[in-house]
Amino acid sequence: MKEVLKDILEIDGVNGVVILTDEGKIIFKEMSSTTTIKLDKVDWNLIIDAILGYREIELIYENGMLYVRKIEFGFMMVLVDVYVQVAMIRLNCDIILPLLKNLKSNKNYKYLFKK
Repeated sequence: MKEVLKDILEIDGVNGVVILTDEGKIIFKEMSSTTTIKLDKVDWNLIIDAILGYREIELIYENGMLYVRKIEFGFMMVLVDVYVQVAMIRLNCDIILPLLKNLKSNKNYKYLFKK
């Protein structure tokens, strides 16, 4: 999965990518070493409830931004610095969405962890 998200993760200012199921369970996460966000302490269900019905959304917070994109089986969240061009993130997400659609048929999401 890291290979699929490589282009997004290599963009300057991207601090990480989290992929969640519709129920708020983390099935993939890759964070930069400089990120101080504690993913285990985030109430993902609260965020998901707030963004239900949206295809994509940008949430700006004190130290950065969270770009959220609805995918077939949940949500892809990209944590970025505020100066990052969202158009570049959006373009890269558009490119990998077809690859992520293939994951829906695999209930165990084993494809995420293939090398």
